[in-house]
Amino acid sequence: MKSKSWQLLVIVTVLAATGCSDNNNGHALKEDVPSGADLKAQVKGSMDPAPDAILLRYLNEELRAGVEGKSRETYRLLSNKDREAISEEEYLLQSTKGDQHISPELIAAMMQAVSYEVTSSTIEGSVAMLEVEMSLPILSASLSAQLRKTVTPELEQKVIAYLQSPERQVKKNTSSYKLVKEKEGWRVFLDLGTKKKIDTLVADAEELVPSLSMLGPIEGSVLESMKSNLLSAEAKYKDALSLGDDWRAKSNLKYLGEQIQKLRFYEGNKDRVAITNISVGEGLYGGVGVFGEVKNNSDVALSKVGITIYFLDKSGNPVHEKSYHPVYVTEKSHGSDAVPLKPNYSRRFGVKADDAPHEWSKKVKVVLSDLAQ
Repeated sequence: MKSKSWQLLVIVTVLAATGCSDNNNGHALKEDVPSGADLKAQVKGSMDPAPDAILLRYLNEELRAGVEGKSRETYRLLSNKDREAISEEEYLLQSTKGDQHISPELIAAMMQAVSYEVTSSTIEGSVAMLEVEMSLPILSASLSAQLRKTVTPELEQKVIAYLQSPERQVKKNTSSYKLVKEKEGWRVFLDLGTKKKIDTLVADAEELVPSLSMLGPIEGSVLESMKSNLLSAEAKYKDALSLGDDWRAKSNLKYLGEQIQKLRFYEGNKDRVAITNISVGEGLYGGVGVFGEVKNNSDVALSKVGITIYFLDKSGNPVHEKSYHPVYVTEKSHGSDAVPLKPNYSRRFGVKADDAPHEWSKKVKVVLSDLAQ
């Protein structure tokens, strides 16, 4: 299993992908950061650690915990409301573990190379809002790639030398944090209850419409059969975003919206495209083919018209099918293929049927399967 220290190396090198060579003016996140009662009180008249001291401890433990930033130590620094929303066991199950080990020397170098600075702190009653600027070292693409594979002693020494060099580059990230004052003192509030609701909504939506990134080439007729799931998934993504920001919901909703728009165009125009003069016969260069015409009775030019040809047996049952686009305009189209089908225009088509099975009775059924403007 990869140690948490290995995951710390990953988070430091992966998060800091680009940046500048500014010097770090904040506080280094060190191994000896005080915890609990050892933290000095910074609020006059109080023996409790101040919000920025608690946040420092949380950030330090989060880095130690790895990519997911979750450990028993970080869990104990969360607000009661967060801990009520998710059990410690469930919280820890979200941690990422692996199988590589790195030396204490490299761990120390990484911790020293990361710095932070609280740039803004506002306390109103039992709520504190803090902004933290973190400086993360940037490794070269080749060095980062090597670290993701195998960590050798020689590679560790290269990384340590770079991390300790004044020439190292850093990237600065600014994050906002909310802390709440509770009986035990200041605690980090992540609103895990809301995040859990968002995760559930996103998971439900993904179950309704799996492999969303693969929806691009799906035809209008297939989208029509998925309509109920598409609309339900859209509603769940919107509900998730109404609760808070989520990159998965945003990304999936974008793709889903494109498919729903495509579906609505198909539904609104499918009855305005006629497929006529269907016949089965010998082609110009020999061989059996299916021939016909498509006519655009809509009021918009069509860049794509897709059909499905069903080859029927003597009983009228399909024994084979073939998809074809009489109209399909793309950036690579040329000649007559590059011309959309204008309103009131027709276009002939012919499709070879040499691969039809012997059960085929030379009868076909041709239906519209796709449309695009």
